[in-house]
Amino acid sequence: MTGAISGLYVLDVADPLHPVQVCQLLNVTSGRFVSAAKIVFWYSTFVGTADLQTGSLNWSRAWVNAPMAVVFSPDGSNWAYREGDDSGVRTHLVIGGKDQVVLTRGPVGGHGGVPWGPVSQLAFSASGQYLLTYTLFRDAGGPPNFIVYAMDGTAAFQSTTAKFGVWDRSGNRLYFLAAKAVGEIAGTVVSWDPGGQPVARSAKVSSYFWPTLSPDGTTLVFNTYGAQSFPHPWRLDIARRVRAIVASATSTQPVFMGPDVIWSNEGIPCACGIGGTSAPDGRVIAHNLKTGVNSVVLGIANLTPSKSPTEDIEDVWFG
Repeated sequence: MTGAISGLYVLDVADPLHPVQVCQLLNVTSGRFVSAAKIVFWYSTFVGTADLQTGSLNWSRAWVNAPMAVVFSPDGSNWAYREGDDSGVRTHLVIGGKDQVVLTRGPVGGHGGVPWGPVSQLAFSASGQYLLTYTLFRDAGGPPNFIVYAMDGTAAFQSTTAKFGVWDRSGNRLYFLAAKAVGEIAGTVVSWDPGGQPVARSAKVSSYFWPTLSPDGTTLVFNTYGAQSFPHPWRLDIARRVRAIVASATSTQPVFMGPDVIWSNEGIPCACGIGGTSAPDGRVIAHNLKTGVNSVVLGIANLTPSKSPTEDIEDVWFG
């Protein structure tokens, strides 16, 4: 997970109530696991690999100017990134060292933050064969907000109403919210497989944000906003298409930390303006999906001073 300074904390979360810091990678912007002991990362104009067993670091220069965001394929061999200037934002796909621009968006003007969901997403499928690009805001008349690209740079799927995608843990299945219309936050959770049409996986949901998938790929956990506009984590059994509330307390940004445990940020009511009606108070809550017990995660505040620790989780490796 990212820290307040430029770097990553690597945590042992075998006991999700008592995380233990394993090491810290300095001068790292973001990264992901490619194995239980290796992390690929980027910083400024460099990409690299950290070996947690040997402590070795290897990196090389990849850009002349630092990009805005970088994501890696599951094996770390390919990556995608965004860079921009006053003329707009460009999304690049780098395959086998070959860099190509797959998407160009014009400037959209200033926007404040939103109290829910990722404003943009860039993520490879589990197989590394497809890339999801999503942005909440787009230039008028520009490409759709939600586009999936194949590795040759062609668009495999696109939508102006889809939101908040999350890839399956294996293969190329993508789950997302099929909203009723542009700008809507209500709709139906669906899945998409390459070459097919979206398949409904839920009844209508009133809101759907920050989705995350269980290690076995059977359960989606996400935030829904209640009648008083406070976020609560819900779960969806994908096969049975049954959803249920995880906790009635206010919390947001759920992340699976094991087969039956998720972490979320506890929230407190506030007049937060564009931030919504609640804000994280710095405490992380562990929700045991088997027992229904909710517990404060001990020691997490000592590992990162972030106000939204689960939002800062870059990746989780399930052994």
